[in-house]
Amino acid sequence: MAELFQADALDEEQYSYIQNEYFAGFKRFSNHEGLVEALNKFERQHRELKHPSYGLCKELLRESEAEGFPLRHFIDDVQAVYNADNRPWVIGYSGGKDSTAVVILVYLALLALDESKRTKPVYVVASDTLVETPLVVDHVNKSLEAIGRQAKRDGLPLTTHKVLPKPNQTFWSCLLGKGYPAPTQSFRWCTERMKIDPVSDFIKDKISRHEEVIVVLGSRSQESASRAQVIAKHKIENSRLARHTTLANAFIFTPIDTWSMDDVWKVIRQCSLDVTISPMGIGKKWKNEYDLEWENPWGTKNLTLWNLYKDSSDQGECPLVIDDSTPSCGNSRFGCWTCTVVTKDRAMESLIQNGEEWMQPLLTFRNKLAETNETKNKDYYRNFKRRTGKVHEQRKALPKEIRSVEQVETLLRRANNDYLELQPAQQLVVTEGEEQIQLKDGDTVIAMLTRNAEKQVWELFRHIPGPYWLKHRKAWLKELLEQEKVFNQDGYQVTLVTEPELHAIRQEWLNDPNEPDWADSLPKIYREVYGKDLDWVVNDNTAFGEVEAQILEELGEEFGVAPEMVQKLLDLEVSMEGLSRRTGIFDKIGTLLRQDWGSLEQIKARSNQVQGKAEFDVFKEQIAKYEDAIADLNKQAVVEL
Repeated sequence: MAELFQADALDEEQYSYIQNEYFAGFKRFSNHEGLVEALNKFERQHRELKHPSYGLCKELLRESEAEGFPLRHFIDDVQAVYNADNRPWVIGYSGGKDSTAVVILVYLALLALDESKRTKPVYVVASDTLVETPLVVDHVNKSLEAIGRQAKRDGLPLTTHKVLPKPNQTFWSCLLGKGYPAPTQSFRWCTERMKIDPVSDFIKDKISRHEEVIVVLGSRSQESASRAQVIAKHKIENSRLARHTTLANAFIFTPIDTWSMDDVWKVIRQCSLDVTISPMGIGKKWKNEYDLEWENPWGTKNLTLWNLYKDSSDQGECPLVIDDSTPSCGNSRFGCWTCTVVTKDRAMESLIQNGEEWMQPLLTFRNKLAETNETKNKDYYRNFKRRTGKVHEQRKALPKEIRSVEQVETLLRRANNDYLELQPAQQLVVTEGEEQIQLKDGDTVIAMLTRNAEKQVWELFRHIPGPYWLKHRKAWLKELLEQEKVFNQDGYQVTLVTEPELHAIRQEWLNDPNEPDWADSLPKIYREVYGKDLDWVVNDNTAFGEVEAQILEELGEEFGVAPEMVQKLLDLEVSMEGLSRRTGIFDKIGTLLRQDWGSLEQIKARSNQVQGKAEFDVFKEQIAKYEDAIADLNKQAVVEL
């Protein structure tokens, strides 16, 4: 590996750092030479004078016997893997500490290669979900621009790219457009659409050109036990590479998988880490001085990134400690500001507490979305029908050993994620009849249990609500646009909902399966907020508008017909207009007629009146007559021809 390294391409400071600084070992501390003597002296102190965590001294003493490796070792490793084949590299870059460390390492390795050996492209790829924390978005954009610009000047085959989710798969297109509920642990619909798919599409594009690619990630075994297991599970024997979990022709390279968190910050900040020993214990502190920062290979400094992590920690400072009992802001994870999977967005809360008060409206809106997932609020915010047009009830048998109400309550409390979505603070009220049990949250019935005499088990039924009502989606979009306008008037360049998303949301509203928006509300909402129009596509899918929708509403009340059903039937007719062959039109009509139209009470009443599936299909005979009639017309047409 050594013959690959070329010191001529590095400046004196970079070369010295690469040769002399140690990582994944004891020498990562700037005052390591005097630390051994201090540790020995500390160890000789009387036990009663020592801090309870004095065992950490022994750990550092053991570490001093294996000093780790200089950065040169890891540079050689990256160069060897890079020159082993002609497969291009794709570096996953999030703007966080680990991915930044990887880009620095790869950049230095390319700089230290002879120009003739830089034979294959390296793509640095960032995935923008469009709902990232604004400060993180700004940091990533500036970093990508600086990396790409300097790599071009240095003659490196390294380029930067940003991928986005498809307009109809973004967070707002799904939540405001389709009406998806805010993500939860049990329905985490966002990650694949917004993060995984865009990057996978980029990798697949490179695979189609080069047959195979190597994906370079900043995964570290010390992050968590699960991360260590994943890294080990897919590792290829006698190789630095691992197999990609889903893409057959992609391989994974993790150059910093053995590094500690201190190692990561050392290569990012490249300034002194002071270690102090006292009867109170061991302390470590990074100097927070901009002048001491060593520049990235592409010419920027990382104190901004450090402060971003520091400010997102509710500790008020960013202590890097050895023991797990003290939280470290190095573990802070930046994600989407809209994320409702976590109970609280502590990173956003801490950023606001540390001087970013202007982001408070975003946190307030995020908390509002989280409240819609509370059991008591679901019926208010969400349609009782799914997007399929059907009322859906989940049915699940409880274990046979459950014989009493008390056992039912204990089971649901112990395993509520499997049987029932209950918030920790909710109070479950159980009322028993002869053949059924009602589970209530206050006055709201959240599930029903009935006794199946044949199987001798309790069976749990609960209504699964559908998408958000369109009226709430309209109100939320208007609120977001108004807040976006305020941000930009105050000097913050923030886009909360992009123009392609607005077009996608509009199409979802116009073609909503339950509440078609004949009023075409979105352009009107945008005009109310900004006083102008975008280049809207002319809606030629329907000849009907708000006036016609109001007429259908009045006629529906008079004749007892759901106006939404008539709207969908008319939309179907218009969509088939002009086609020479209307293949399957009666199947589509039948599908619409079979949906659950009317109020929830009316739907439940009809369900209780029927005995079987065939009987429930109340339009079956009428549809059969239509199909027979069209078949006769087809026969006549064949005879005439």
